[in-house]
Amino acid sequence: MLPHTPAQLHDAQMAYPCGITFGNNPVLPQLLGEFRGWPAAVMVFSTGEETAGVFAALYTARGWMSLPHFSYNAFWINTPLVTKALGVETGDEAMQVLRRRFCNSLPQGRPDKDIFLYQELFPAASGEAEVPECLRLQSRGLYAPPGVADFGKTITRISPLISEDGVRATKTLPSAVRRKIYRAGRNGLSIRTGGEELLEDFYRVYRRNIHRLGSFGLPLRFFRILAKGYDFGLFRVLLAEYEGRCLGAAVLMSYGGYAENPWFASSEEGNALYVTYLLHHAMMEIAAEAGCHTYSLGRSTAGGSVEQYKKQWGGETIPLYTVPAGSGIRPGTQILISRVLPLLPQKVAELFDETISNYYY
Repeated sequence: MLPHTPAQLHDAQMAYPCGITFGNNPVLPQLLGEFRGWPAAVMVFSTGEETAGVFAALYTARGWMSLPHFSYNAFWINTPLVTKALGVETGDEAMQVLRRRFCNSLPQGRPDKDIFLYQELFPAASGEAEVPECLRLQSRGLYAPPGVADFGKTITRISPLISEDGVRATKTLPSAVRRKIYRAGRNGLSIRTGGEELLEDFYRVYRRNIHRLGSFGLPLRFFRILAKGYDFGLFRVLLAEYEGRCLGAAVLMSYGGYAENPWFASSEEGNALYVTYLLHHAMMEIAAEAGCHTYSLGRSTAGGSVEQYKKQWGGETIPLYTVPAGSGIRPGTQILISRVLPLLPQKVAELFDETISNYYY
């Protein structure tokens, strides 16, 4: 029988973990469904004998999406198996063919419950890999065909975390970065690490910071659902403390050897003490200790100051695409919100977090 439980899907994906991010964790669709009541669709592609692909999406208030509130989609393929079965040359071609087949298999409207779909692979039709995307399925990810995706965000990642001769990446960071990590410690900052028990401390820093930056936040219960239900990888909460006060906080998640901090916040006082450097350093160490091969410093706006900050760590900066083009928040709307929102009291803005999180991801 083909895999359908999270544990079975996890085992299938670990047979070929290349290209995996924590967005491929098979528990995420059910946790997002618990958060908002969104029904999920999971599709398994098979060669007849082996699992060759797993695709997942949720039916949100704006239609099908993979995955809302995360930087990565939930699309995985075993590239050697799929390219051979389809008769295409590259993994990108194979991904586009299966993405479209997945999209065409999804119900037009909201299903009453989670659905599981299965399809045995068959050769791609002539030119099928070049047919325009199925645009009613929204997604974000590291690869997309030209003409159907927006490129406005990037990911900066460091790999490997431990070299073949056993040297950790934290020991070979650029000297300017290592000096600031050292100064953060000399300034009296310390790191506290835990799980669900630290979420309220994390949330205070996160919510205050995101309000200062002019954005709505995710409600605290979203993070509690993740902390309680996340499996097959790391879920860690980190607090950077100074004289008994929390000046910075982050969430570290991993899956299949890929680690990232999806949510990261620091106060202006903490920035002056190099709190962000100490947090990233601590997360890299935790990820390396857990056997991860990659640490991502997270999502940035292309060409922005945050991207420039992350580039100094010496990693690789690559585009993050939104499909279809234009499905994200319009830039003009985003600028207007970022200017007006900080003028409101934070408690007033928080009243809208639940509603906003149902429509904007």
